[in-house]
Amino acid sequence: MNQRPNTMAAQNIGWRLETVVYLELLRRYSEQACDIFYFRETAGECDFVVCRGNQVELAIQVSYDISNPKTLRRELNGLLLCAKRTNCHQLLLITDHHYEDLTINNHPIAIRPAYEFLLEDIRNYY
Repeated sequence: MNQRPNTMAAQNIGWRLETVVYLELLRRYSEQACDIFYFRETAGECDFVVCRGNQVELAIQVSYDISNPKTLRRELNGLLLCAKRTNCHQLLLITDHHYEDLTINNHPIAIRPAYEFLLEDIRNYY
């Protein structure tokens, strides 16, 4: 018997979560004259940067699982680099299930599960 693969399993789940977040950002910001960019420098990257004109309003990293300290460090470093280069003060890390508030180098970072991000307004975090 031929079984259908679980499309939300294993290797592509992080990419799929990023796609869901991107689609939600498009839905939320499409009528607010905002643009959504990807931030990348040699030292790191940030998945989504929400801009209104020349002002960066929000930086978002998406990582399905941050239980590995190396992964968490990479995601946080991407947010902090983006904050430093763009003067952004709203930093958000979206995961599968982790919930925490951190402050690193005077930058508050909200870590939220994807379901909360999808159901609530981002402004509630700050």
